[in-house]
Amino acid sequence: MSSRRFTRLTNAFSKKLENHALSVALHYMNYNFCRIHKTLRVTPAMAAGVTDRLWEIGDISAGARGLGEYKLAEARMLVIWLGALFVLGGLLFMVAQPIWRGRLSDAKRTSPGVPRDTLEPRRPGAGFTLKANWPGLVFIVLGGILLLAGAGLWPK
Repeated sequence: MSSRRFTRLTNAFSKKLENHALSVALHYMNYNFCRIHKTLRVTPAMAAGVTDRLWEIGDISAGARGLGEYKLAEARMLVIWLGALFVLGGLLFMVAQPIWRGRLSDAKRTSPGVPRDTLEPRRPGAGFTLKANWPGLVFIVLGGILLLAGAGLWPK
């Protein structure tokens, strides 16, 4: 056995299934494309007619680089979506704040100068204050940072 990933009593033991699968795939690529076998006197891939040359480890890693670029683009898109959700969540929080503050009118007024059936609030509206809206602003700022980072415009 030339791959020690299957035995648990070594430092090379794979704890995660994804890492194990990648290691086994790398081992098989090396075994079939890079290693010349004694009985065949060529690689198994050359004997099967899959390739006509002896590969090097650099050729295998060059093929894997395209996969890394795909995962990078996928991660960037995820960051952009998270940023958009944070901005939208912050805006919704700030819009919903006046609704969460309570009733807008009080029908049980007993003041002599104010009619009973009025829609005027008991106290004036709070308006936009940092004290009430700071979580929404934090979400919007974090969303903006994620959008800039996902687009590649944030300094590295």
